[in-house]
Amino acid sequence: MTKRFLPLLAFLALAGCSGPNNKAEIKLATPSPQQIDFMNNEIGAFFHFTTNTFTGAEHGDGTATPADFNPTKLDVDQWMEAAKSLGAKYAVLTARHEDGFCLWPTQLTEYCIRNTPYKDGKGDIVGELAAACKKYGIKFGFYYSHAFDWEHPDAPGNDWDYPTNPGGDKLVGGKNWWLERKDFLANAEKYVNEKSIPQIQELIRKYDPDILWFDTPQKLPLYLNIRILEAIRQADPQNKIVVNGRLARFGSNNIGDYRNTGDRSAFFFPTEGAWESIPTTNESYGYSVVDTVRKPVSFFVQLLPSATSKGGNILMNVGPMGNGRWDKRDIEVFQGIGQWLKVNGESIYGAQRTNLPIQPWGVTTLKGDTLYAHVFHWPADGKLIIGGLRSDIGKGWLVADKKAAIRFKRLNADDYELTLPANAPDSMNSVIALVLN
Repeated sequence: MTKRFLPLLAFLALAGCSGPNNKAEIKLATPSPQQIDFMNNEIGAFFHFTTNTFTGAEHGDGTATPADFNPTKLDVDQWMEAAKSLGAKYAVLTARHEDGFCLWPTQLTEYCIRNTPYKDGKGDIVGELAAACKKYGIKFGFYYSHAFDWEHPDAPGNDWDYPTNPGGDKLVGGKNWWLERKDFLANAEKYVNEKSIPQIQELIRKYDPDILWFDTPQKLPLYLNIRILEAIRQADPQNKIVVNGRLARFGSNNIGDYRNTGDRSAFFFPTEGAWESIPTTNESYGYSVVDTVRKPVSFFVQLLPSATSKGGNILMNVGPMGNGRWDKRDIEVFQGIGQWLKVNGESIYGAQRTNLPIQPWGVTTLKGDTLYAHVFHWPADGKLIIGGLRSDIGKGWLVADKKAAIRFKRLNADDYELTLPANAPDSMNSVIALVLN
């Protein structure tokens, strides 16, 4: 399958996009085979882990001390075994979240794992996970908060310790603060040039990631986001690294290798090009002792093909506990999805969107000449209508039982009727394979 990528970089001639005093032409890049392969992965695992896991806060705010961070039972093999059981093909770790705390022994700040009790200051969770990903055959990536760094006085966003800083909830200087607070541009440039870019390059150099994941591009002026993207491409001349769509954005355009849609979605609107969404097992990104209810496996085995049917991936989010291990309820969700994929994975991995209209019983995916009908609502009368299918069906069967042939007949130029067994093979999502002539 080949999904159409957004341009990695756009030709930007907008005033102010390249800096306050100059303009630059940003060259268009061609998607590499690695980037196209990445979007065929379909499902990944996202690990949110930082200081707020230990303080009980919903989000870290840069005030937690390194002494708070000590996941004494952390075992990246447990993380990877859970990701493998899910069927994940890539994994992303919050190497540095918005609080600014770094999960690797960076040389660019003291606010990092090097100054924690974890492994007597000799720990490196980014390095441990990167090695584990290679061991388990899973692509590795990291999340880096390039705009927010709440422990740094020159980064936007922290308006509680630095009341005059723009970019936070108080909207000091307005939503587009760089238009009203030009005096702070020098601070933001200093932060980007002296910390954000050097740390990203340090991570690339040390850990050779397959993907870089960013967020909140609206907190920096576009020219600084573009500067960061240029630095990434310079550090990756082979164009191997896939960059998500939240590093740089102007208008409705994300400048990256794919789009990111809304978080924790239960429904996907049609989205042009390749894209990714981030569901959570509960309603939190980091671990929460009060957020105890997990979504059922059925929710995700319907959400995943819904994303595939519209050209997207899903990146399943989990927050490990403070001791560094996973809550067994999250493992059970991952294992449940993975068990469904073991039977029905051919309808997801490498599959793509279809142009069929919305079906009342579920969704459809396509791989080669095989159309897969994901039936969420099994018809009580055994008759399933596939609307808008003008191609002819050659043969059909249940994916869960390839010996169970499906009878079919054309009703008119647009619709087929399938005759199904009385009982659904899977109460969550039964898949029917139809070879098209």
